[in-house]
Amino acid sequence: MSTNQSVTIMSIVKAANILNIFIKNNNIGISEIASFMGMSKSTVYGIVNTLVEVGFLEQDSDTKKYRLGLKLFELGCAVEGRMDLRTEAKQFCEELTKKYSCTVHIATYSEGDVVYIDKFDVSDFL
Repeated sequence: MSTNQSVTIMSIVKAANILNIFIKNNNIGISEIASFMGMSKSTVYGIVNTLVEVGFLEQDSDTKKYRLGLKLFELGCAVEGRMDLRTEAKQFCEELTKKYSCTVHIATYSEGDVVYIDKFDVSDFL
């Protein structure tokens, strides 16, 4: 059990740990997941099948291997949507500008172009 919470549901911890395997592995099968997890294939299959059912994983129809599902992308977009990048980065950009006496830009890549989101000019901190 976690020290921060009074209740930990181990099946959810196992499901999250399975999802974390996909950080470094794109397409993997049940046997590989079971090996990574140190669990039986039948247990892993049940968890993976549930993750597929809710859209967190999807199975390639040709290889029968699994990959992250689009539902996770939707969740990530929801997190991104509630974050204001400029607000989140402001403190760090100001510190960099002051420490190195240089202008700091926040930018993103979009359709082949760099799009500048914000600028922290060194002259604003002198």
